[in-house]
Amino acid sequence: MGRKLQYISPNERAFLLLCEIDPNVIRIADRPIESCVTLNGKNDRHFPDYAVLSGGKVEIHEVKSDEVYFSDRILIDRLSRHARAIEDEGAIYSVALRSEIMAEPQYEWAARLWPFSTHRISLQAANAVLMTVQGGPIVVADLMSSLSRSLGSNAPSRGSVLGMAARGEIFCDLNGPVGIETVVRPYDPAAMPARLLPIRRPIDDLRDRYEVAS
Repeated sequence: MGRKLQYISPNERAFLLLCEIDPNVIRIADRPIESCVTLNGKNDRHFPDYAVLSGGKVEIHEVKSDEVYFSDRILIDRLSRHARAIEDEGAIYSVALRSEIMAEPQYEWAARLWPFSTHRISLQAANAVLMTVQGGPIVVADLMSSLSRSLGSNAPSRGSVLGMAARGEIFCDLNGPVGIETVVRPYDPAAMPARLLPIRRPIDDLRDRYEVAS
């Protein structure tokens, strides 16, 4: 995105981390819109936490803890009404719960990789990495050996290579270790892994938990 994204809770930080590591996510925006609906005869304003462009579709996400969300039927009803208004405009509305974010099998892997995103790399080294991975999947150890032979003292560090993976400049095996054994590969739209972000519709929770008709 070229700028910092805001979060105000550990839940929102976990959501952003998963967004950043999900290769299907193209763009993220914080506090993206204002939704207004009539609730109990009064105007109700809602500022969802994040908007995400994923798979060519706009998704609006409100991030909540399980305790706050499931203990408050009024909140679920309120969010379901805003969801209808937002979805009428063509977007997808979802509540992202901490338990579902943390349950994503790749979350721990993402948490280990993401700190490398601050590791920078020279343009020359980055171009050399991109050219090398065009040949197909390669482990970081072999990639670094190749770069050392071609660039000598200008070869990037392991952290710089993993930083490219953390920023989505190259893609890597989401099931592998983080380090010299990490498998990296070029961007390939036809080989994108499945989405990582959960989708939960509050109207479904109203129906399933409180037997309220949708």
